[in-house]
Parts: sequence; C-alpha cells; structure tokens
Amino acid sequence: MNHAHRRRLLIAACLAAPFAAFAQQPGKLRRIGVLSLSVSASEQAQYGRLIFASWLRNAGFEEGQNLAVEWRYAEGDAKRLPALADELVKLNVEVLVASFNDAIAAAQRATRTIPIVMLNSLSPVEQGFVASLARPGANITGTAWSSPETGAKILSVLKEAAPRAKRVALIGNPGMKGAHDFGVVTEKAAALLGIEAQFFAATKPEEVAQALVRVAAAKPQALYVALDTALASETRVITDFALKHKLPAIGNSAQFAEAGGLISYGPDIMEIGVHTLEYVARILNGAKPADLPVVLPSKYELVINARTAKAIGLKIPQTLLIQANRVIE
Repeated sequence: MNHAHRRRLLIAACLAAPFAAFAQQPGKLRRIGVLSLSVSASEQAQYGRLIFASWLRNAGFEEGQNLAVEWRYAEGDAKRLPALADELVKLNVEVLVASFNDAIAAAQRATRTIPIVMLNSLSPVEQGFVASLARPGANITGTAWSSPETGAKILSVLKEAAPRAKRVALIGNPGMKGAHDFGVVTEKAAALLGIEAQFFAATKPEEVAQALVRVAAAKPQALYVALDTALASETRVITDFALKHKLPAIGNSAQFAEAGGLISYGPDIMEIGVHTLEYVARILNGAKPADLPVVLPSKYELVINARTAKAIGLKIPQTLLIQANRVIE
C-alpha cells in the first residue's frame, strides 16, 4: 500500500467524526443520488465512494441499512449526464450530489424541486446555479472548487519552481462549464509572468494521448494540467509523459503530485468533502438548500514531489519548499 493510499484511508476515517452529532430517523430508508462525469473504475471514483460511505456512516446513515446511494458515472462522456440525471430524478432520490459543473448543470435541468448539493462547482453564480453565494435560492447549494484566479496562482507557482520556462503547455477540458472564465484569467496571468501559454484540449479520457502527442511536437518547457473529473483517470499517463520529457509539470489537485507530477496546488479536498457531506446530512435532516450558503475553500494545499524534481534534474527553490504543505521524498 503506497503512502498516498494510506493517507486517503486515514482521511476517510478521521474526517468522519464531525458528523456524529447528526441524528437519523431509525428504520426509514433514505435515498440519495450521486452524479459524476468520472470514470467509475478510476482511483478518484473509488476513493470518493470510500469517504462518502465513511462520513455518512458517522452521521448516522448506513448504506444498506437506512441509506441507499445511487451512483451514476458518465465515464468521462458529458453527453451521458442528462440521461443519468433523469434516472436519479425518476428514482425519487431525496438529495442529488453533483460533482463539477457539467453534472451540476445536468442535475439542475432535471429537477427544480429535489435538493442538489454541488461538489466542486466552478463560478456557481456566473453559471446560474445559485442566485448568490450567501443566499443560493431555489434547490441548489454546496461547495465551490476554486475561483478563476486560482489558475493565475498555479502559473505563478510553476514560474517560481521553473523560472527559465518561457513556453508552457496547458492541458484541459474547454468543454467544461466555467472553463472559459479560468482560461481568460490564466492567459492574462501568463502574459504578466512573461510566459507564452499554448492550450491543448482534451474533453474526455481517450483524447489525452492525442493531446500529449501535440504537446510533444510543440516542445514546451513546462506543463500545466487542469484536471477535472473527465481527465482525472489519465493523471498517471500525463505525469509519466512529463517525466519522460523531463518537463516541470503542475496540476490543480494533490492527486497530480502523488501520481508523479512535480507540483500540485489546489483546494484542500478534505475540507471540501467535509462541507459537502455535512450539507447532505443537514438536508436529510430537514434543512433547505436555499438557507445554506455556498462554501468556498479556505485552505489550499501545495504539494511538491522531490523525487520527481530529482528525476528531471530540477532544483526546487528553498523559498518554495518552505511554503509546501507536503513534500514527497
């Protein structure tokens, strides 16, 4: 069992405690739905199911006893989301958890009455999911992944780690709702940092390999990967590519550095998960989404993979190392 997997198991066990105070109605079977663009066999999806079950168990909801969880994965194909959302609505789930914007949009179109809890929404007000962060209105609330400015911060971290890198390849999913806002801010940040940024699109897992062929032909000096649920299953493919080409590579999730990427910078997934499932438990116990403000991440995690830095012959500045929440040795 590797360090990252042990850490995830520990997180799942420890973070369940805050939910112990929630009561449940004995004997009543509650039904919730989870809608995701993820690939069901991916490590990310399996980890998500693990912590989901652990947290809700400690909130008094035990799957198979007083709770039924209906999981629906689009396997990286956003076109499947509307039909999957409709399935969950027809099952009369009491709460629908939707992960990232494409799934949230599909859930919103499918129902205006069933409570929807957003997981990792991007620009939820601008996307029309909620009226405001403080007062969501209607049937949707939840957590936001980050703001568009996070993309600018990620580029600045990459620049500090690899100051000689002038040409950076950006891999991401332009079809993801909210991606445009991030793209605009990131392009502006690149110009201010003196970086020439070239975007390479991959809208689903099977397009990643083709995108990497184009990246190799472009001969960039660094790589920035905007992982979403459609691309997360290909994280190892991307980090192996970066190692092979000795490219300093940064991603927006700790999963990226754990898989061999040089650096990751993004919201603390533990904090986001706690708030998301707290809202699920509160709604099951009678709270209304309109009364629950959208939660923005307050903690960001910088992870540096020192083994990867050594493998690509890069010395990480001490000024950056001391900022890291974790250094993978």
